[in-house]
Amino acid sequence: MRGMPPRQESRDPYERVDSADAAVANAIFNATGVRIRDYPRTLDKVLAGWE
Repeated sequence: MRGMPPRQESRDPYERVDSADAAVANAIFNATGVRIRDYPRTLDKVLAGWE
């Protein structure tokens, strides 16, 4: 395609996983109002954040 920059390959194989994980973390926060910053994100941690 004309006018499009060339596609760059990612140097970090986990870059896509990190961005997907950030999207999941934001979805949990938007749905519940509880920010969970550590792994693994579990229902128990969400419920503990509501208390």
